Amino acid sequence: MAPKKTTKPVSKKVTKSSSSASPSKSYKELITEAAVALKSRKGVSRPALKKFIKEKYPSVGSATNFDHYFNAAIKKGVETGDFEQPKGPSGTLKIVKKTVTPTPTAKKVTKPKAKTTTTATTTTKKVTKPKAKTTVTKSKAKSTTSSSLTYKEMIIKSILSINDGKGSSRLAVKKHMRDEYSKKLNTVKNFDHLFNAAIRKAVESGDLAQPKGPSGIIKVLKKGKTAVGA
Repeated sequence: MAPKKTTKPVSKKVTKSSSSASPSKSYKELITEAAVALKSRKGVSRPALKKFIKEKYPSVGSATNFDHYFNAAIKKGVETGDFEQPKGPSGTLKIVKKTVTPTPTAKKVTKPKAKTTTTATTTTKKVTKPKAKTTVTKSKAKSTTSSSLTYKEMIIKSILSINDGKGSSRLAVKKHMRDEYSKKLNTVKNFDHLFNAAIRKAVESGDLAQPKGPSGIIKVLKKGKTAVGA
């Protein structure tokens, strides 16, 4: 039988990451790192800062535009207040330590709630007293209506109203009576008979007089005036 071949384990080479690899830091951060590492109270010169960066980060220091970016970063850092050059642009560079002043938080002032006082409004109701009914009793004047007058009284009143009783013809007295007492006389059928009979009785009783006979004028005597209250 053929002897078995023994395979030796291949040792893997471990590549250590050197600090010379190009960093992901900005030029401003590289300058800050160099200034902190090269501690100096008076500040660090530009050549010293460049030397530190080139030695630690060769890929950055070997760049063709290194000086341009280096100077631009210092200029911007001075403008923003991160760097300081006490002796001018050609002098040393110092890092400005910024003191962060905490912004005071304004305390919320809670105002006390105003107490709402509820004032009860009392509504006064107007009590309207009932008006006293004024009972007006109209006194009916007792008037002697035409229905209560007799024919004699109607004749005497008509003669008095025509010419104060000095004398009136039968026709004038009849006309006045029909106009004045129409409600009573319009319904009477035997008006002429009652009219003549009343004159005859009044002449006999002395209330009326016929100086020129039955067909003449009729006068009212004093007795007749007192009879009707004239």
